[in-house]
Amino acid sequence: MKNSQNEALVFDLSGRSFAAELRYIVETVQALPITGVPMLPRYILGVSNLRGNIIPVIDLEDFFKEKAGQARDVQKEREGNSCVIVLRCEESIFAVLADNVLRVEETKKNLLNEGAAQSRGSGFEKYVKASLSDGDGVIFVLDIAKIFEEMTGESLETD
Repeated sequence: MKNSQNEALVFDLSGRSFAAELRYIVETVQALPITGVPMLPRYILGVSNLRGNIIPVIDLEDFFKEKAGQARDVQKEREGNSCVIVLRCEESIFAVLADNVLRVEETKKNLLNEGAAQSRGSGFEKYVKASLSDGDGVIFVLDIAKIFEEMTGESLETD
């Protein structure tokens, strides 16, 4: 039996390949209708109703830009986001937009480096837990617990 802690769901977002460890993945679904909610950070697009559960929907691109102090492109079209990845941290559920969900990747097999987080760049680098090689480029494994902590201000115990 495979260990889901050594596997990650690979997805595309704005021309880059990212991954989230399977232990955080609840499911992937086609794009859901999003209801805007005023007075939330810009990276929270609103909420969606997923089979009776109201969950916040996060634009990771905007999240990375805001945390890096970069300006958000207010004219940005969200047409490319074709799916939603539903994640769970502790007892909280939230969703992130993705352009495409590609596959499940074994992280230990293709590991380039672990603990690759950096504090500068286009914003996403400080949320990178590891980098993988997929033959055509690099996949950035996101630290979902760190992203959740930054969004909520709650500290999580991680393995």
